[in-house]
Amino acid sequence: MRSVAVSFGNPALFPAAAARSGAALRGTEDEVDDGVPAGGLPRRLLVVADRGLALTIVEAVARDGLQLDLAASLPQALAHLRERSYHAAIIDLQLPGQSGLKLVTLLRTASPTCACLALTGAATVAAAVTVLESGAADFLVEPLHAPALRRKTYALLDGAPPIVESSLLTAGPGEPSFAGIVGGTPLMRQLFSRIAGVAPQATPVLISGEPGTGKHLVAQAIHELSQRRGPLVPVHATAMPADELRLHLFGQERIGPDGVQRVTAGLLERAQGGTLLFSDVAELDASGQRCLRQLLAEPTYYRRGSTQLRRVEVRVIALTSQPLLPLVQRGRFCAELLHHLSAAWLDVPPLRQRRADIPLLAARFLSYDPRHHLRGPVELPPPTLLRLLGHHWPGNVRELRELLRQAAPPGPCLEPAVVAELLAGARPPREVRFALGASLAAVQRELILMTLAAVDGNKKDAAALLGVSRGALYSRLRTYTAQARAEWRAACADPEEPRSEEASASAAPRRRAKRR
Repeated sequence: MRSVAVSFGNPALFPAAAARSGAALRGTEDEVDDGVPAGGLPRRLLVVADRGLALTIVEAVARDGLQLDLAASLPQALAHLRERSYHAAIIDLQLPGQSGLKLVTLLRTASPTCACLALTGAATVAAAVTVLESGAADFLVEPLHAPALRRKTYALLDGAPPIVESSLLTAGPGEPSFAGIVGGTPLMRQLFSRIAGVAPQATPVLISGEPGTGKHLVAQAIHELSQRRGPLVPVHATAMPADELRLHLFGQERIGPDGVQRVTAGLLERAQGGTLLFSDVAELDASGQRCLRQLLAEPTYYRRGSTQLRRVEVRVIALTSQPLLPLVQRGRFCAELLHHLSAAWLDVPPLRQRRADIPLLAARFLSYDPRHHLRGPVELPPPTLLRLLGHHWPGNVRELRELLRQAAPPGPCLEPAVVAELLAGARPPREVRFALGASLAAVQRELILMTLAAVDGNKKDAAALLGVSRGALYSRLRTYTAQARAEWRAACADPEEPRSEEASASAAPRRRAKRR
């Protein structure tokens, strides 16, 4: 018999399901012969479908060590996702009276590492494109064929990264975060998914990003989630000559004046079984790059003054604030070393590309005094929030943290005048560049907020520089403030059940009547 844990949720929704599950699983014992291994590591699977289809799926995909949770509705599925994480989910898009496609979209936010298999009744190219664009990893057209369902489900389960428990996804009430890194925007959730994917591997990791973006926090999260038994050992090699770097890494053996042998252990020995963290790999000279390249190619070394070859088991994580490809093209960085390091390459986005996280970060920084003691909550009124959102933040999260430490109010509210005074010393850039392919709305918003920051919040001067009326500028700013609040609420709140079309339709006449 297989060892399969099945949770049927509310018995009223799945009557007699538990009684039928044993027979259903026994009936499929000899049917899993499609070349897909039925064993492997324990996996968690969430099935969201009505009672009959859910039992059909259970019969088809059951195997040793598979933990199954069943949900018959969108609220039930969201409740499961709040309680635990899953390797994969099977979602019927034709849930009675509900939007399964909406759940596929919410799943990407609620559990970024969970792969989704969508079941659809529409066998059209347009429907398939819609499903995949919503975040599904794969899809099947009903009626279901059991071997195809097993094959696709097992592929998602066996290829999924180790899941991260819900306790790591939230650091405080109403604060979306991952392993201590605050962020709820899509860019940060993509980064969290990459961290969870690379953490259990043994390959080197390259973490790039502008100064102040939090690269060290990402490295620490990777080390902690990897469950490596050794420590995380930093290497500050930017100002070291090559000989000194080798001495720090490899250690040495020498005979003292008294004839006693003295052994100095290097950083590699301290990091045995753990992680070696290079703080700014772009600053290594040619000899230092060669030393690191040799270590990655063959993890052996000699202590200085010793002839004994030693083997080390460490993982290397390298940080860089500079783009390495241009350095390779100019001959200032070793192409082979970049090839070794880029086995897993994570890029930490700058703060200006995830402005919706600013209220979350501000709330975190204002919750602690300079000695890291917890203090009461501090309110951010809309004018204060608007000034924070309008700043360019060339120093990224570090600049925001230091500014808020200086601006920390004695009372429960951070006034905009205090923030404006501190930002006055930070000269905003006189030139703004936009990436090719950026939307017109994003370019317009960035330009307006940057212009407002450049004139210290003077809306009359900003309107004159932009060539628009003050009324048009005020209208845009109200829109951006509402968007920032909505993004903040969406990032902080749990995903909720979408309103039905009937409710939305009935609300529309009331809104029109209110405007009249």
